[in-house]
Amino acid sequence: MADYYAHKVRDFFEAGHNCSQSVFMPLAEGRMDAGLASRLSSPFGGGIGGLEKTCGALCGGLMAIGLFIGQEGIDKDTQERERETAVRLYDAFVEEFATDECQVLKEMAFDNPPADGGRPCCKYVAFCADWIADEFNLKV
Repeated sequence: MADYYAHKVRDFFEAGHNCSQSVFMPLAEGRMDAGLASRLSSPFGGGIGGLEKTCGALCGGLMAIGLFIGQEGIDKDTQERERETAVRLYDAFVEEFATDECQVLKEMAFDNPPADGGRPCCKYVAFCADWIADEFNLKV
């Protein structure tokens, strides 16, 4: 199923959504209103508000973790599971790409653009969607 989500997020990204929206919106389909998903995730694009800090695709993945297993109120057990899952996504991302910093990731992406001519950050968007789909055993 991961391939389905990786393809879907690439479509969102290529259509012009930012990196965070492109990860979060497809994963949120059927779970929340599309407009709300777009608005909630939009400020994280471009490394949080265009500041080129923490990768927006990674932020979108973290938001998806909250959507799937986040706390409703105060729940220490849920909080622990949520945090452990967030750390595992973060660690996997940094292990794969050596950083979480948007500016550095963009430089690396522009130095090695996608062979298919897609937007340079597609691999980060696809990675986060794949990871979430695998982690939560998402079915189409």
